[in-house]
Amino acid sequence: MTGTSAAASGIALGIGYTLAVFWVVRLINAVTNAAEFNVGLRVVIEYVGVWA
Repeated sequence: MTGTSAAASGIALGIGYTLAVFWVVRLINAVTNAAEFNVGLRVVIEYVGVWA
């Protein structure tokens, strides 16, 4: 039972670590793309505003 729970917590840690890295990478990508995204969002908002 001890070996199983150790393996389970090891797997859980691995998954948690993978998710953490995944979200950090996404956050970095979001920061680098923020300027482009803001410009695109502004264009979309202005376009919708014209037709609203």
